[in-house]
Amino acid sequence: MSIHEVCSIVGLTRKSVRYYESVGLLNPRRNTDNDYRIYNEEDIKTLKIIKFLRELDVPIDDLKRIKKKELSLQDCLKDRINKIEREEENYLKIKNMCFEIIKENASIENINISKYFSNMNILNKKGFTMRNTKTSKTKKIIAAILVSLLFMLFDSVKSFMENKSH
Repeated sequence: MSIHEVCSIVGLTRKSVRYYESVGLLNPRRNTDNDYRIYNEEDIKTLKIIKFLRELDVPIDDLKRIKKKELSLQDCLKDRINKIEREEENYLKIKNMCFEIIKENASIENINISKYFSNMNILNKKGFTMRNTKTSKTKKIIAAILVSLLFMLFDSVKSFMENKSH
């Protein structure tokens, strides 16, 4: 099976599949004639498992340790549960801050920012943030398109100016 077929079946990009290969999570056979990768059903199953566990936010390092049998799936998922519980506690703190601000009938002019800012800094120091720190693929694609359009526009204006001066 080709990488194109694999990507279609599993719902991953070529870049993701190649990355999982580069970190040792996937080892497809090679065609001896052309050195192309040949994926089989076991590779598909492995990629589906990787994709599922990544959706559960299991780190790549944990996936490698599971593959090497240094970490069991059970222990890995117990660690995930513990992390989720810590995150739930942090979200509860944020939720309670919001309720408190509402209860105080605070406005942008009279909010006790020192109190809330301090509480938020404590959470931040523990590594928790409400902001999405991952840039979405869509945003990256849009940015690439905009940059390309700007370069095309710049080249067009430059060509126009050069032709005008002749």
